Amino acid sequence: MTTIPPWLTLTGANGSVTACEFVQGGKRDCLVVGLDNGLVLCWDLATKKVIWQQKERRGNKVQGIKTFSNNKRETLVGIMTRNDMFQVYNLTNVVGKQPKCEFDEQTTANGKEEEEEEEMIVFPAMEFEMKMRSLSFCPLVCTRVWDRTYCFGYASSENEFATMLGGEWKIQTVKNEPCGMVMTAEMLSIQKSGNTFVFVGYESGHVSLFEIVNKGLLIEPKKVLEMKVSEGPVVSLGYSTTKNTLIVGAADNKLRIFKNKGESEEEFDFGLVKEIETEDVMVSQISVREGAACNFASAFGDNITRVYSHKGRLLAHLEGHADSVVSICHSKPLHHVSLSVIETRTHIPGILLATGSKDCTVCLWSLYNDNFLG
Repeated sequence: MTTIPPWLTLTGANGSVTACEFVQGGKRDCLVVGLDNGLVLCWDLATKKVIWQQKERRGNKVQGIKTFSNNKRETLVGIMTRNDMFQVYNLTNVVGKQPKCEFDEQTTANGKEEEEEEEMIVFPAMEFEMKMRSLSFCPLVCTRVWDRTYCFGYASSENEFATMLGGEWKIQTVKNEPCGMVMTAEMLSIQKSGNTFVFVGYESGHVSLFEIVNKGLLIEPKKVLEMKVSEGPVVSLGYSTTKNTLIVGAADNKLRIFKNKGESEEEFDFGLVKEIETEDVMVSQISVREGAACNFASAFGDNITRVYSHKGRLLAHLEGHADSVVSICHSKPLHHVSLSVIETRTHIPGILLATGSKDCTVCLWSLYNDNFLG
């Protein structure tokens, strides 16, 4: 087990960092963070400067941030705040368009912006705003269904979990009365079929799996399975499509890893393979780094982020915060930032992990490169 310092600490926020999301495009690699006072900040990771900020009108806590795109390959950011508002901003002019991928006509080899550019707006513009039903504290979740279609999920204070497709913004809800309040959720998308599922964690210690999108169309949620995973509330979830494993963090201060033994991508039969004692502290969020060397990082209330292998072996302690870590996310491969701390003009690619804390700072960790965790 290794203890390492952060690659970079971003300071200057005037509130707890309650949400964070890497927003990457053809021009820049950025990190967008939300604070408990309603402020949203966008850092350019190359210059390490704030290049855009937005304040929620009434100063309500930012509860979730997710990036997605549309069929124009524009870079969009969805922001959910505690006053039950969901807003979508267009950051294409800031970070550039999204690279072409397998369902576009052509692909770009390095993920950078093409030579031809459409005329862009000068400042990020709000594309969409929607009043939601009374929100709970469950984080916003999002996944790509297929093509450029994205599905969002959130929970209401009425113990409902709601899903909607980007662009249509039609809402479907599911209520699981016996399990009580929705605490957390995680989405799983099957690209081949266009089917999407959501794991929902409840205060009863149950995790339920619902099918929510079938062949790219939003459907009335259909329960696929339900399992009791903890005696205490389920507070965080992560899923690895590479390893077919579900990671569950619970209020009993344990992490549990379940392996899907189903014979196909859409057959679910989970068995417990590892139970991890977490030193009498509760995990607040989980972020999975997919790939051959699949790892996951867990944010904890003792100011430490712990990195585990997909089998549950502790790989690293990340100690850089003075208060609880409450938000966490992984980047995609970086194209506009060098991870060299000596020669910044030399491009050293890699992936960053971001952790946001109640101490009003964001730590960036360079872990997943040739000389470290793989």
